[in-house]
Amino acid sequence: MSTFKTIRYAARKLIGDPFLSGIAVLALALGIGLTTTAFSIVYGGIIRGLPFENAGQIMHLEEANPSRDIESMEAPLDDFASWRDQQRSFAHLAAYYQGTVNITGNDGRPERYSGAFTTPSLFSIPRVEPLLGRVFTPDEEGPAAPPVIVLGYRVWQDRFAGDRGVLGEQIRANGRQYTVIGVMPEGFLFPENESLWLPITDNTTIEPRRSGRTVEVVGRLQDGVSMDQAMTEFITISRRLEAQYPVANEGVIPLIKPFTEEFVGPEVIAMLYTMLGAVIGVLLIACANVANLLLARAAARSKEVAIRTALGASRFRIVLELLGESAVLSFVGGILGLGMAYGGVAWFNAELAKSDTPPFWIDIAIDPMVLSFVVITVVLAALVAGLFPALQASGTKVNEVLKDESRGSSGFRLGRFSRGLVVFEVAMSCALLVGAGLMIKSVVQLRDIPFQFATNGILTSRVALFAGDYPDTTGRQQFFEESLRRITQLPRVAAAAYSSAIPASFAGRWAFAIDGQSYQTDRDFPASGRVAVTPAFFDTYRVAPV
Repeated sequence: MSTFKTIRYAARKLIGDPFLSGIAVLALALGIGLTTTAFSIVYGGIIRGLPFENAGQIMHLEEANPSRDIESMEAPLDDFASWRDQQRSFAHLAAYYQGTVNITGNDGRPERYSGAFTTPSLFSIPRVEPLLGRVFTPDEEGPAAPPVIVLGYRVWQDRFAGDRGVLGEQIRANGRQYTVIGVMPEGFLFPENESLWLPITDNTTIEPRRSGRTVEVVGRLQDGVSMDQAMTEFITISRRLEAQYPVANEGVIPLIKPFTEEFVGPEVIAMLYTMLGAVIGVLLIACANVANLLLARAAARSKEVAIRTALGASRFRIVLELLGESAVLSFVGGILGLGMAYGGVAWFNAELAKSDTPPFWIDIAIDPMVLSFVVITVVLAALVAGLFPALQASGTKVNEVLKDESRGSSGFRLGRFSRGLVVFEVAMSCALLVGAGLMIKSVVQLRDIPFQFATNGILTSRVALFAGDYPDTTGRQQFFEESLRRITQLPRVAAAAYSSAIPASFAGRWAFAIDGQSYQTDRDFPASGRVAVTPAFFDTYRVAPV
C-alpha cells in the first residue's frame, strides 16, 4: 500500500469516529498553536538577532564598579577613547548617545525625531551602505567637526518626499544648520530605533578624567575573536587605566555582552524561555491525551488487527497504518494550530505596540523559520502520540485476541502505560497551573504597587533648549522661570514644576558628603540618586514631608 493510500485509509477511519477525532485534533491544535506562538515570540525577540551580516559579532560594551555597588554604567568618552586606541579584539569600535533632534526644513515646520550622536565608525559595524551619499568620515568628529547629518529613510520620505537631490541641502537641527551628506536605506534604524545621525562633537580629552559625557559603546569583533578573548583584553586595558588614573578609574571594570541582550534584558529573556517551556508542557499533555485516545481506539479494534495479521499483514504495515491515523490528526491539528498562532502573534504585536516601541530588530511574525518549527512539531507530535499505541496494538498475540473475543472480552489491555500517561498529564497540569498562578500573582502585584506620589491628573513633557538659541546660563534660567510662571497661571493648573527626572525613573547615581563626616578615599563617599527640582515639585506630585 502506497503512502498516499495509507493516509487516505487512515483519514477514512478517523472520519468514521468523529467524536474521538474532534477531541484529538482540538487538543493537538491547542498545543501546537500555543507552542508556535511562543516560539515566534522567542525567535523574533531573541534568537534571530540583528538583521546584519554576522550579527553575532556585534557587542555592547559598558562599565561597572563592584567596589561601589555599581553593576552597570555607561562609559565616559575618555575611557572609550582609551579603549579604541589600545584594543585589538574589535574590527570597529564606536560610541554614541541618543537624543531628541528637532528638525526644521525650508517650510519652517519643526518635527521631533530620535537621533544618535555618534562617532564615524558606527556605520562600519552593521556593514550597511547608505542609500544615497555617504556617512561620516574620521575628520567629522570632535569639537571642530563640520555640521553634517545623515538622514534615515523615513525622515527622507516624510520631510523631503524622497527627493534624491537632498544631498547638500541645509536643514536646521536643534537650532543649528546642518548639511545633509547621506540617506540610509529603509529599515536601517541602528543602533536604537534612530531616525537620523549626527557626529559627536564632545572633547574626549576633557579634564578631570571621567568628567565628560558618558556614552553607549558598540563594536564588531574581529573574525576568529570570541567575546571571552575580548573581555580578557579589556580587563587588561582597564587595569592599565586604573594604574594610570588611580583616583578616577579605581575599581572600574569592563562589561561585554551581545548587543541585543543589552536592550532585551535578562529578565525578559528568562520570562520568554519560561513561557516557551510552559507551552511545550501543554503540547506534551495534548500528545499524552491523544495517545490515550488512540490506545482506547486500538483496544476497540484489537479483533480487526488480529484478523488482518492472521490474513498475512505484517507488523510493519499495521504500525504504519496506525501511525497514519496519528499523522492525519497531527496534520489537521497543525493547520488549526497555525491559524491560532497567526492570531496569537497579531494580538502580541498589537499589545507590544501599545506599551512601547520595541527595538527595530524585533519582528514577531510567522516566517519560514517558524513554519519549519511547525512542521517539526507536527511530526514529533504524530510520533509521540501515535507510536506506542501503534506498537502496542500490533504486538498482541493473534490467538489470544481471537479466543478472548469469542468469549466477548478483549485480550488487549491498556495496561500500565496508559495509567502512566494519566499520571503524567495530572502532574504536568498541576505544575503548569501552579506556575501560571504564581506568574499571574506576580503581574497583579506589579500592577498594584502603591506609588508614594500622585499619578492621576499629572501631565509631563520634555523641554530642551538649544545652545544656539540660549548660549548662556542666564538666558536658559530666564526661559524656565518665565515658562513656569505662565504655566502656573493657566486656569486648570493647580501646581507645576521642572525636574531633571520624573519619579520612578532613572535619575543617575551621585556621590555626596555629609557635613561633619570625613572620607579617606573617593569610594568611601555615600552615593544616591539625585534629581534637580524647582520648589513646587513636591506640591505637584502631592508628596508631604515625613
